[in-house]
Amino acid sequence: DARRIVQRLEGHPLALQLHTDGMNLDQAPADVTRFVLDAVLAGVEGEERDSLDELALLPMPVPAQALRVEGVDDLDERALLRWSAENDLRLHALVHHVHREGLVGDDLMELAALGATHWEGVAHPLAPLMVLHHRLLVDARGLADAAEAVMAAEETGALGRLSAVLEDALRAAEEEERDRLHGLAADVAVRRGEVERARAHLHEMQDPDLVVQAAVLRLEGEADQADAVLLNALGGAQNLRARIA
Repeated sequence: DARRIVQRLEGHPLALQLHTDGMNLDQAPADVTRFVLDAVLAGVEGEERDSLDELALLPMPVPAQALRVEGVDDLDERALLRWSAENDLRLHALVHHVHREGLVGDDLMELAALGATHWEGVAHPLAPLMVLHHRLLVDARGLADAAEAVMAAEETGALGRLSAVLEDALRAAEEEERDRLHGLAADVAVRRGEVERARAHLHEMQDPDLVVQAAVLRLEGEADQADAVLLNALGGAQNLRARIA
């Protein structure tokens, strides 16, 4: 039991107290949530709380210097952060989950809007993905433009996360954006070598993306068919010419 508790709290020093209090992670999730709120996050206020809110909305580790709020040092002293080998940071997983679940309604909308605006001005390869992620929490409009910005950034490490965010975006998007989003999702799937996923998104499009269709055919070893798809489409598609070039 002690080992599982330590694993769930990712080695947080208060994991030992959680165990001695006799709480069972499998049988009493409400007790775990209460412990995190009353013990782990006790006294987190002001700028620390603002930083906690900001980090709770992030989908992946980011550099400290890219954050909007300067409160991570205090959170680090409380052992609430995890640092990657690249010196990026995130909240402990359980702390992240518990605090994120508590952000709802107007508070969530306000924080997400602040986050989207902030990341629009950040010069970092992950910034476009963060804009898309936060915008999805605020509004279902303009998601295709934000997703295209992620693709334009060519941050290969973000493709997996972008794939997941696009699935969320497709569930929330306005009808007029769905074709573009399916095309982007198909493109991401091709870049990740996921042929079936790419075909599924192409199937949902009213006007399937021919470049992605050709890429799928190439992945399947059908180079001649791929060339034929592109050649047959070159006639009146200026955007297709630009993408091929």
